[in-house]
Amino acid sequence: MNIYTLRDYYYDIEKSIDITTSLYGNVKKISPLLQTPSFTLKDCQKCIPELTYRKINDWDRKDLITGARVNKRAGWRKFSIIDLVKLLIICDLRRFGLHIENIKSILSKISNAFVEDDIQHNLKRSKFLQLEHYIVCSFLKDKILLLIDSNQNITFFKQNEAIKYYFKFDKAKDPVIILPFFSYVEKIKKASKEKHK
Repeated sequence: MNIYTLRDYYYDIEKSIDITTSLYGNVKKISPLLQTPSFTLKDCQKCIPELTYRKINDWDRKDLITGARVNKRAGWRKFSIIDLVKLLIICDLRRFGLHIENIKSILSKISNAFVEDDIQHNLKRSKFLQLEHYIVCSFLKDKILLLIDSNQNITFFKQNEAIKYYFKFDKAKDPVIILPFFSYVEKIKKASKEKHK
């Protein structure tokens, strides 16, 4: 099967989570599924009613988004779950009035996270599938929030941790945008169920 429905993604995620493997190990296995383009613009509009071809084309010209073109001449696009989550983030950040360049910076930080491991005093830098990890956590019912500070630094928190860690420190005096990341996954799941009724 090359194109999965969202329900199939969800079942694959549930099936792959077991006690012998870490959650992140399973995220690595599932990542290609989350990147498979399978949602049309009409499917995306079930989650984001205000999304239009004009917005998509404008954001594409400004290098804010990508989308696999199924038919290059007709211009049909398909989006992955990751693309759809990014579209939801973009729409919310535009509602807050953020400039396109700031949103690009935020999306880059969300998509390109790295971790450093000290293996016998040899630092090894490896890519962390941060976005995929928190999508899977949200599928598994964790209430994940995305916090963005005035310098476009991003932090993912579970809802209860955000209050415990972020707001009890001096950082709280800086402006912050809090996005309900888990609700993006909920919207995608709901739209998918309606599609397959």
